[in-house]
Amino acid sequence: IAACTRQLAVQDNRVVPGTRADRATRYALRAKAYEQQRDIEHALADYDRAVRADRGVYWIQMQRANAHFLAGHNEDALDSFEGAVNIDPDSVEALVYKSLILAAASEDELRDPAQALMDAQRANQLAPGQPAYIDVLAVAYAANGDYAKAMEESQRAIDLLPAQDQASKDDYTSRLTLYRQNMPFRMEP
Repeated sequence: IAACTRQLAVQDNRVVPGTRADRATRYALRAKAYEQQRDIEHALADYDRAVRADRGVYWIQMQRANAHFLAGHNEDALDSFEGAVNIDPDSVEALVYKSLILAAASEDELRDPAQALMDAQRANQLAPGQPAYIDVLAVAYAANGDYAKAMEESQRAIDLLPAQDQASKDDYTSRLTLYRQNMPFRMEP
C-alpha cells in the first residue's frame, strides 16, 4: 500500500511521467492490497479511481466489478462488467456476471431480462457445459418468464455438477424449486 501510494504521489508531482494505464494499475494494485487486509471501503475507492484513470484496462474492470459485486453494489458491478465486455466481448466471466445482475438484481431498475438472456446464451456458446454458466442461463430464462426452459437448464446444471459439490447442488436445487413454482430467482440485497 505504501509503495503504491508513494508512486502515485510522485506521478502526481510529475517527477515521474506515467500513462493513464500506469496510474490505473497502481490504484488497482493498492486496491488489491486493501482487499487482502479486508479494508473494502478503501479497496473500492481505489478500484473506482483506477477505472476513472483508464476505463480500457480489462483486468482492472474485472477486479472492480468483482469487488463491487461481493460488496452488494450491483449498479457499480454492472458498470464494470459492461466495461469489461466492451473491452473483450468474448469475456465469459463478465458476460455471466452481467447476465446474473440483469436477470436477478434486487433493484428493479437494474434488471433487463432480455439482455440477460442474450448475455447468458453468448457465455454458454463460448464455454459450453459449465454448470455455473448453465445455472445463470436458467436464471435468465426464469427472469423472462420461460420457466419450462429454466427448469430444463437448471436440471442440466445440477446433473453436470461433480458429486462432491453439495453446496452448488443445494444452491441450484433451491433455484429449481423456485422455477417449479413459476417464480424467478432474486439476489438478496
